[in-house]
Amino acid sequence: MSLVLAVLITYAIVLYSPGDTDLGPLFPGWYFPALIVIAIVTLTGLTVWLSAAVREASAS
Repeated sequence: MSLVLAVLITYAIVLYSPGDTDLGPLFPGWYFPALIVIAIVTLTGLTVWLSAAVREASAS
């Protein structure tokens, strides 16, 4: 959820930025790779958590 909010806020800043601004500071070189890593870590954590919850539910 926080990843979605961060991306939406970033795009809102870009869409509603006043004047002619350079987008370089908003999107440094590490930005998109960092988003991909965050998404992969989030999906991995969610998968592990759900697997443990299913295993615990089937054991009881």
